[in-house]
Amino acid sequence: MARRRPGDARLFRYLACGGAGCPGEGGTWTFQTHSCYSEFVGKTITISQSGCSFTTSGYIPGYAGTIDSDGNLTMSSPTGSITCTGLFNNDKAMIDCSDGCHFTMSH
Repeated sequence: MARRRPGDARLFRYLACGGAGCPGEGGTWTFQTHSCYSEFVGKTITISQSGCSFTTSGYIPGYAGTIDSDGNLTMSSPTGSITCTGLFNNDKAMIDCSDGCHFTMSH
């Protein structure tokens, strides 16, 4: 049996995304922390991904953004009034938004 190397998980997500140059992060994500709204903790969102673009549905619907090859993300609210940046790292996401809120999610 072949040994897994540290980068294997990222390579698998890259290939699962069709080799589009960005990791596949689609699916259900659960809020672990939220600096502004504690009621978000435990709630889920679904990320629908097409290539390196994604949208959200579920508890915070209508956000849209992009993911680069390193897992860095940018997204904005449906009205564009809130923008966020962050990082998908394996099965975790750490995100900071322009409204001063910070949150983490797990996949």
